[in-house]
Amino acid sequence: MALFDKEIRALKPRAKPFTRTDERGLGLTVLPSGTKTWQYRYRFDGKQKTLSLGEYPARSLQDARSKRDEAKGLLLEGIDPDMRMNPRRAEAIERAKAAAEKTTNFATVAHEWFALQIEGERWAPAYLVRVRERIENHLIPSLGDKDMAEITVKDVLATLREMEAKGLTDSVRKVKGYLGGIMRYAVVEGMCAADLTRDIGDGLRPLPPGKNRPSVPFDQLPEFFRDMARPHEDAELTRIALRLNMHTVLRSTELRSGSWDQVKGDEWHVPEGQMKRVKGESLPHIVPLSRQSLALLDRLREITGGKGRMFPGERPGKIMSENTVLFCIYGMGWKGRACGHGFRTTFSTHANESGEWNTDWVEMQLAHIERNQVRGAYNKALYLPHRHKLMQWWSDELDRMEAIAAERTALEDELSDILG
Repeated sequence: MALFDKEIRALKPRAKPFTRTDERGLGLTVLPSGTKTWQYRYRFDGKQKTLSLGEYPARSLQDARSKRDEAKGLLLEGIDPDMRMNPRRAEAIERAKAAAEKTTNFATVAHEWFALQIEGERWAPAYLVRVRERIENHLIPSLGDKDMAEITVKDVLATLREMEAKGLTDSVRKVKGYLGGIMRYAVVEGMCAADLTRDIGDGLRPLPPGKNRPSVPFDQLPEFFRDMARPHEDAELTRIALRLNMHTVLRSTELRSGSWDQVKGDEWHVPEGQMKRVKGESLPHIVPLSRQSLALLDRLREITGGKGRMFPGERPGKIMSENTVLFCIYGMGWKGRACGHGFRTTFSTHANESGEWNTDWVEMQLAHIERNQVRGAYNKALYLPHRHKLMQWWSDELDRMEAIAAERTALEDELSDILG
């Protein structure tokens, strides 16, 4: 059944992504953040594939249909549309061909080793995707062009220490394990003399001690979004609370105590009585709302009626329990690995490491700046124009990670087909 512009504009986001079909394989996927993406589903070489055609409204319905027809024309010529219409994919293929010309370079050997893991069904498809991404992101850039026989312990240690410098301490040991497997495969095939990862354990930082409030490293957010998209028993209200927690980085009490009169345009004004005290004093906190946050609030307004409390509890006059979102995270399989408060750490770390944002803006967004000296000075230091841009950037980054999660799911399905 064909879509119409009026119908598309009226589509509201839900707690989970959903798709509305147009015709002849074209569909529009709506993320919980409100992003609407055109997708064309087709079969090529016996496999189900999906081609992204851009976001609505930047890509209109008419333009999306035109792109779909272009893709269909390529299929009639025996050409995979994804290879022709996706420049990045074509570029990746060319890089792979160039690497294959040097059969004993690390990139080629790593891909051979990875193919063996698929054939041997060593890991589940979901984990295979993460293994491949870690190899491509952390090993190929520094070691890919080197001949296996020329790689030194110094090269290996420098590669792993680069991950440590990025704060990826938890992932270093896993990547070291993959690197060791690749090198042992190369030893068997006569491409190098030894597994150089065996003697560098003491050259890496020890794992950090456990934290009371676990946070999700930014590079693991796709895994979190993937698990969030799976069927769960949690109410939609709970899912929206979790997403708003991620997009606004408010503390749990500030979020759960929210009322509709606090939302003023594209800002959430948290009164001082709900704020954590700083040296005996609490002050109001203004939270800029991104497009994604506003879309979540629109859906929340439809559920609750838009009056009184945003997150009412099960008993009259009460607010949502502080454990509701936490138990939702537990149900996703992230007990001990994530909590609502931990996303404040994820945001702070990623924003500061990006180098794009002033630390004071980040700290003000987290309500960390000590504001108990002079209220007049505090009012001049809200940095609101900057923080509006900061929070839109953060929401866009979350959307980017959720899109990667969707791509991983598609790759997992392809690998499942390969494994039978």
